[in-house]
Amino acid sequence: MKGINASHPQIWLQDYRKGRVFSITLGYGPDTLMCDGVKTLSMRRTEFAATGKVRLAPFDKARELLAPDNFR
Repeated sequence: MKGINASHPQIWLQDYRKGRVFSITLGYGPDTLMCDGVKTLSMRRTEFAATGKVRLAPFDKARELLAPDNFR
């Protein structure tokens, strides 16, 4: 299949006029929404889209999922 080995972003941010648009293509079932990683992503993306900064701490189990500094 063409493109199968390519990178396919699931989460991205786009500047739009005077604001920011954050898009996520992950599922939104009840089990998914209870995951600390998804809860952290949701809270922090909203904060960043609104303010341009991230100050909220990740939920406990999401700390181990954070990207290394060189990916931020």
